[in-house]
Amino acid sequence: MTESIDNGVFWKGISWWLVRISPFLILYLIVKLTFFAGYFSVFGSEQSQLLAHDFFIKVLLSVCAFITLLAIHKHFIKILESALYKAGNSIFYSPKHAKYVSSVLSYSLLYFIYIVIFVMVLNIWLASVFGWILEFLTGSAVTVISFVFGVFASSVLGNFIAYYVLNKVKDIKPGDRVKIDENFGDVIDIDLIFTHIRNLDNEVVSIPNIVLVTKGIKNYNKYPEVVVHFDLFLPHGTDFVKAKQAIIEGARKTKDRISDREPTIWFKQMDMWTVGCEVRVPTRNVLEVGKVKSDLMESVLAELKRRRIPTGRGSEAKVKR
Repeated sequence: MTESIDNGVFWKGISWWLVRISPFLILYLIVKLTFFAGYFSVFGSEQSQLLAHDFFIKVLLSVCAFITLLAIHKHFIKILESALYKAGNSIFYSPKHAKYVSSVLSYSLLYFIYIVIFVMVLNIWLASVFGWILEFLTGSAVTVISFVFGVFASSVLGNFIAYYVLNKVKDIKPGDRVKIDENFGDVIDIDLIFTHIRNLDNEVVSIPNIVLVTKGIKNYNKYPEVVVHFDLFLPHGTDFVKAKQAIIEGARKTKDRISDREPTIWFKQMDMWTVGCEVRVPTRNVLEVGKVKSDLMESVLAELKRRRIPTGRGSEAKVKR
């Protein structure tokens, strides 16, 4: 559906461009034909005829360049932005990030086209002065294009763009407690290349900005409440009613839990020796989820031990929203 819309926009842009540029192309042909047919003799000497011919041609070519620029700005830049957005959705974890990156790249390319067309128009009117520019654009086009795309593809520019995106969407700010990829800690600074966080071991970790927009950010300051998940295994033969009561009681005693919702327990899996369950403990103490997780494990295991209820394999705790 989106592809058909893009095709419709493309052909609409082509039609818009052809309708407006055709009269000037026809005038261009008329000027050329009348000049070679000798009708420019009305302008006097051969030098005057040549000057008049050059003037009309330059005006018509300048108008054609201006119409082409309008068509790119009005129609084709939307197609490019849409294509970059679709490509970005497969790279960036957030549609907002993909939108801002596609906008930056498409309008950067648009400004580059502005400069190229402006230089071309200058060359039309001042060929003797700007001849070297034309030679550069034609003779070194491959080198220039390769360089431009190489810079855009480089990680340095990618981090610059990611910095712009982060400032636009405002996903994080200094002071937020976040999880970025496998790094958990507090944001202390965001610069053009890196985002710096201080982890729970008091180490400063510098993460490239491009990682934030591609891997994703979990910002605990934006969550009113999170749930600590605790996986526990009980051997067969356990009184599961008593075990469930003990687990919930131990979860209630978790220090600094700060939540009105009760802990819950789900029985999820079973193998030859154990039954696996998941203890779910809500907490509004989102900035101390590591401590809450540790206290939860300690409290539940202590309550099970107090009631002499055995546990099976090792347990694993994790935090989800």
